[in-house]
Amino acid sequence: PVVEGRGMTLLIFKNTEKKMTYKVTSKRGKNVTVADRVMVLKMVKRCMTELNKPKHEIGFLKQKSFWKPLEVRIKKKGQRSCANRKGSWISIDVSRYHKGDRRLLEYAVYRSDPVIGERKEAATPESMLFGIVAHEVAHHVQYAYGPYSRMYEGNFKKPHGHCFQDIYRILRSTLVNPELDAHESLAA
Repeated sequence: PVVEGRGMTLLIFKNTEKKMTYKVTSKRGKNVTVADRVMVLKMVKRCMTELNKPKHEIGFLKQKSFWKPLEVRIKKKGQRSCANRKGSWISIDVSRYHKGDRRLLEYAVYRSDPVIGERKEAATPESMLFGIVAHEVAHHVQYAYGPYSRMYEGNFKKPHGHCFQDIYRILRSTLVNPELDAHESLAA
């Protein structure tokens, strides 16, 4: 369910396997539509739901105290999207989506990686935006849960290091890339 309030949205979703409720709040800029907010929050929910699956062994659901609320700040200012190092918020800029941009740009350290690398032409602007949301959610999980995860406790601090790349790889391979590449399967 989504609960609307004064400039804030509270998204609550439940993991029935673990009997836990997750809270995501959002703030949107004055020029960001409700439809944009709903779309971004659905993307965040899909990412967090995927990362919660036991097969990924990230481990942030082993104890209830591991769950950390997430604030999603949605803006339309032509700025970079980002995440803070405490893992408490991410900021998503929807400007490129509204311009119809279909390029998913990535950092040089993994730009040529076949799974998490750059895409010159995504199937849709929505799939490009989904890639940006997944990137920032990966940072959220990296910083909020990395210190508590056996796999990442020693290497979670580097912004685009192995911890981030592992988490982002899960999201790109399972959720984002099939949507980024949808135009290739349609053309075939």
